[in-house]
Amino acid sequence: MAANTKEIIHDLEELNELRFEVASSGPATLELLTGEAEIFGTELIHNRVYTFHAAATCSVFTYKTCTVKISFADMYFHK
Repeated sequence: MAANTKEIIHDLEELNELRFEVASSGPATLELLTGEAEIFGTELIHNRVYTFHAAATCSVFTYKTCTVKISFADMYFHK
């Protein structure tokens, strides 16, 4: 990823969802650090890096708590 990449660690509480859209300057990566989470019903694997390209939209959901790390140049988050 480029030098201007930002990185955030986001904690999701039980039964919560994090939605985001990668800007046209994409890509972005997501990594599950702790807990359990899924993207559109597919369970995420710990410490695996998932890549999302420009204009991709995504929703990370957890039944329990989890922590994810997201790296991106520009991204839009939704509540």
